Amino acid sequence: MNAIGTAKDLHEATQVDMWLMTSQQGQDVQMMIGADDASVVWRRKTAMAMAHPPMKAERNCTADVYRSTTQCPSIDVVDEERLQRQLDEIDQEYRDEINPKN
Repeated sequence: MNAIGTAKDLHEATQVDMWLMTSQQGQDVQMMIGADDASVVWRRKTAMAMAHPPMKAERNCTADVYRSTTQCPSIDVVDEERLQRQLDEIDQEYRDEINPKN
């Protein structure tokens, strides 16, 4: 569609590009490109795991010595152990396809 040296309708090409970028169907089409290539799927799954890592709540308690109180707000942090397990599982799933034995 946007190849160099080919005749194209710039307005139509822009509409198609916008559809690909903004609609779920367009995203699905882009995800299908190279979907049969194990290394592409492995990279996509790894990127998605890192972009949306498992989280866990942690408490960070601090004491206010002047008011004799303790505050323990809960914050979400990346659960690094679970994330590493997810990444290891993805690696294990695609290892043989990406690095075939001779």
